[in-house]
Amino acid sequence: MASRNEMFRENLLLNTSTTVLIAVGSLALSKLIVALSAGQWAIVNENPVAVGALLTVVLAGLGLYLWRRMDRFRPHFDRMRPDYIVLTKEISYTYHTRQDLEYVKTVTIKAVRDGISAYRDKYNWTGSGDINVDSLIPEHTTHLKGQRNIWQMFEVDLGRNLKKGDTERVAIRWKLTDPDCKARPFMSQSIDVPTAELRFRLKVPQSFNVSSARARVRQTIDILDEVSSEELHVINGEVEWPIKSPRLLHCYELNWVDPGVAAPVIQATAVDGDPLASGS
Repeated sequence: MASRNEMFRENLLLNTSTTVLIAVGSLALSKLIVALSAGQWAIVNENPVAVGALLTVVLAGLGLYLWRRMDRFRPHFDRMRPDYIVLTKEISYTYHTRQDLEYVKTVTIKAVRDGISAYRDKYNWTGSGDINVDSLIPEHTTHLKGQRNIWQMFEVDLGRNLKKGDTERVAIRWKLTDPDCKARPFMSQSIDVPTAELRFRLKVPQSFNVSSARARVRQTIDILDEVSSEELHVINGEVEWPIKSPRLLHCYELNWVDPGVAAPVIQATAVDGDPLASGS
């Protein structure tokens, strides 16, 4: 994360630049207006470069001022310094039955510095039964790291130290039981590091008669207003939602309705993370 001193210097530079451009441009423009008012139109023809530079300064100062004014309505965050970027991330959710489910997250990361030895994440299971977490990569081991708010933290030990530029595939599986069918029918993912590709997959038995799923994008997981929304058709019990270059800090959500379960669709309310079967 960028320090407060860095943010202060950036804001000071922008404010100083805006003030100087507006002050210099206003002074020079006022002199030009006085000259033109006195009928000295030849000054334009004799000094085209100077007049052009003056207009550039004025427009730059005005543009920077207007940008700063509008920028107040945009969120500002400290500069992110992640350990890695995500090349691909696939989230799959499979119903074997309504009580027996499986959730798999497969992530390919690329280290942006030396010494990366673990992948860290979190989940929140909303179902009513047991949950078992393991790695599908034999060389990796998964360790639970305690609770943070509603989230269960976990860490995947990669079994080696990545160097800058190294890539590693991580695959985690959750075996889930839900005897009371309480799991919320959605999955979501907040983009907390730069990600090149995100993909959701849902598989349900055709006997469930799930005909469609709703793909939604929100500015954050706790904002109800949608950036975009579209309906995806479930064909032969499967639906896929690929997203190229998902936007940083945005929340991507896929939800559906199972006619065989009389429970309303409940949206995610947490600040970050990716719900398991509507829960992490």
